[in-house]
Amino acid sequence: MSIQIKYKNELNSFVSMQQVQGLKEYSKLTYYNNQLQQIETLIPIRNGNKKTVEYFLSDDQVKESIIQGIINAVISDDKITKFSLVIYFSKQIQHGFTSWDWEEYSVDKILLSKGKSTYDAKNRLVFYCFFDLQTNALKKGAFKFYYGGKFDDENDDLLLKFNYYDNGEVELVTDYNDFLGLHEAIYLDEFLYYENEFKWEDHPYYHSAYTILPNSPTV
Repeated sequence: MSIQIKYKNELNSFVSMQQVQGLKEYSKLTYYNNQLQQIETLIPIRNGNKKTVEYFLSDDQVKESIIQGIINAVISDDKITKFSLVIYFSKQIQHGFTSWDWEEYSVDKILLSKGKSTYDAKNRLVFYCFFDLQTNALKKGAFKFYYGGKFDDENDDLLLKFNYYDNGEVELVTDYNDFLGLHEAIYLDEFLYYENEFKWEDHPYYHSAYTILPNSPTV
């Protein structure tokens, strides 16, 4: 059995344990036998701390048992004043990317929301969406991340975020780390003027929220 701990800042970039000491918001990632098992995110709020636990089920685990165990641990921690749990299941893999169904629960085990998410081979989030609890229809608010840097660089920067309407079409594009020199989110027709920095037709994965898993090893 092998357990490894890593940390990320609010921009989803890896940081050292020493750097975490100076952050108000950060995530702790636990790997079990080289597979991402749990993400614990701590965010300070007015009356304490908000904690979100994301847990990735393995084939031999029972969802209900994991939910109960995590919630029991949080209830006993008086420093946590707000909490939510996201359970990931029904894993699918294609071209090195992994998609999951997910469900979010309150501390009272009430289902709050559900959707799908996709991670790349470095366990970085590249897609996230919500479904209506009753109809299973895609809800507005889905997004995808685009990262820069070399694939073997652990500290790749988050460069772009694409937000989508509930019909799956791109709504807004947000620039991170001064990739395009923008200072606010812009609409797709404005973004297309930056073809020299990001050739839109070379990145079909970002054209629609309905493409859950990429159709090629790169996005």
